[in-house]
Amino acid sequence: MDVLIFGDSHTAALHRGQQTIAADGRWPDEVRLTVRPLGGGHLATEPFFADRGDHAEVTLPEYRRQFDRLPRAEDPPGTVYGVSALLHPVRLWRGAAWQDHAPADMALAGAVPVSSGTVRRLALDDQRPMLDLVALLRRLGRRVFAVEAPRPFRHHPALKKTPAAVVMRVDALYRATIRAELDRMGVQVVDVPERCRDPEGFTRPEFGQAGDPHHGNADYGTIMMGEVLSHLRPGAPSPAVAAQGGHTEP
Repeated sequence: MDVLIFGDSHTAALHRGQQTIAADGRWPDEVRLTVRPLGGGHLATEPFFADRGDHAEVTLPEYRRQFDRLPRAEDPPGTVYGVSALLHPVRLWRGAAWQDHAPADMALAGAVPVSSGTVRRLALDDQRPMLDLVALLRRLGRRVFAVEAPRPFRHHPALKKTPAAVVMRVDALYRATIRAELDRMGVQVVDVPERCRDPEGFTRPEFGQAGDPHHGNADYGTIMMGEVLSHLRPGAPSPAVAAQGGHTEP
């Protein structure tokens, strides 16, 4: 099985996780997987490719340094594509507007209500170019899956001024919106497992990095790459879980 995972800066933790599993001799030989960044997520909100019918030509210079096209010319026809970029709501909830606004379904006293429909539209606008790329890959008959980004970290600077409940609600609405679009396209999601989250849904601090408000560390990447392997090889034990003597989340 040939697999290419590409996307935003969260690919760094995934790459480190794959290296950790491989260094321990637990990476299966039959899964030939490459993790490669496309580029910073802040660039993904604007069109970055041109549809050439049988491929996407990457046109954004910063992204073109990594890929000139997707699928790549050298990819075997059965290559599976993983996208680490689609479930990354931080661009939305870190905005200063949420310091005095809140999703209307929260009925938060003193906050200006924002309809759930508006939040969903903002999420779709934020991800439109990447969703269009996924749609192109699916039109070509390629298998695509999405790798979920870490849930919010409590040490993110935005939480110093924006209520945690608002951050988590905007985050949840964003993820639900993009998941619905992916489901419509037949794209499954590799979820962040419960063991990475605290009771309120935030990413546990031991999976973060000092001075970094939203990227997971190598331990987080190892767990997520174990989840990726479980997705690619249904029924097979996750090497990351097996090494910890744990269990696979349902």
